[in-house]
Parts: sequence; structure tokens; C-alpha cells
Amino acid sequence: MAAAGHEEEEAQAFTFPPPPFWYKLYAPPADGDVPAKPPPKPPLPRQGTFQVFERMFNTDEPLVPTSPNQMIARRPDGSIDIKGQLLSLSSELLPLFLELVRQLVQNPSSHTAQLSAVSESLEAMQHLSNLLRPQQAAATLEYALQLDVDELKESLSKLHSQVEGVDKQLALAAQALEGASGGGRTGSATTADGHETNALCSGGAMEEDPMNVKQEQI
Repeated sequence: MAAAGHEEEEAQAFTFPPPPFWYKLYAPPADGDVPAKPPPKPPLPRQGTFQVFERMFNTDEPLVPTSPNQMIARRPDGSIDIKGQLLSLSSELLPLFLELVRQLVQNPSSHTAQLSAVSESLEAMQHLSNLLRPQQAAATLEYALQLDVDELKESLSKLHSQVEGVDKQLALAAQALEGASGGGRTGSATTADGHETNALCSGGAMEEDPMNVKQEQI
């Protein structure tokens, strides 16, 4: 068991990248002792210009509110045909990409305009996809509730069938009890010489009492 747990930990260690090296400054010691000094404060937020993935960012730039891209067409009432616009942009994306590849092959220095067109198309598709998030959340919630309702209906159907089976068994048991109580009743019968004899009623047939038969013979 210990070997299996060690192998699982090694597999997870290779699957996930190691944490940043400074996590040891904030994690408690392995032996449980209290550290001699508190961990250092986290670094301050970066200010000014910095580079990430070969792209420059500036923290002093004003935040521009997100607005629909110019490539997105609107109806006269201001609404957007999201499905139609996504299909249109998706059909236009491949020609734009092929044109970008052609520019990179034939004239690499003039690919900026074509690259901007591809970026704008992708940004417009992303914006339209974000507009669908509320509808997607509502549809997901509706689907989950429908699954719960179907499961409840199935459980009720099984419960009804079990109740019907129990009712049938109780009805059969009641009939058996009535038959058993009716088969043990006693009655009287008159012999040929005019004497009454006790008889047992079993299933409609009269059976003479053996004691009376012996008395008559004596």
C-alpha cells in the first residue's frame, strides 16, 4: 500500500508542474514547529510597463469599456442575431487566415493589416460567445432541473408499482383468511332414525362427528 501511494504521488508530481519556489516561505514547516520569523509580505503590484509573452502592457493605460466590435451587425431595433453573426464570422475566418498565410509567405513585411483583420474577427466571435453566457447558464440550469424531475417521476412510478404489488398480496392474504375461517364452522344433521348428530362443515360437505356415530352403535 505504501509503495502504491508513493507511485501515485510521483505520477502526480510529474503530471502537475511544481509550485513556485517561494511557497516554502508561506507554508508551515513539515515538523509542525512555529517558524522563527513571520513570512515576508507578498510583492507589490507591478506598475508601469511590463512584457508578457512578447507583448507589452502598461498599467497606466485607462480601462476601455468593452463594446461590440465594428464587424458585428445589429438589427434596426439594436438587437444582435448572435447565431447568424457567429456563422458569418466563422465562414469569413478561414479566408482571412489563408490570406494572412499568403502574406507571410510572399510579403512578410506587410502582414500587419491582415493579422489585425484576423484578430478583429476572433475578438468579435469571442464577444458574441460571451453574450450567450446567460442563455447558456439558463439552459444548463433547465437541463439539470429536468433531470431531477425525470428522476423523481421514475422514483414515484416505482413506488406506485410496489404499492400495487403490496395491495394485491394483502387482498390474497385476506381471501385466504376468509376461506380458512369459513371452513371450520360446525352444524347439525339428522340421521335416518330421527337423532341429531353434530357435523363439521368443510368446504360445503357435512362430516359426521365420530363420537355420535359410536353412541348410536351402542
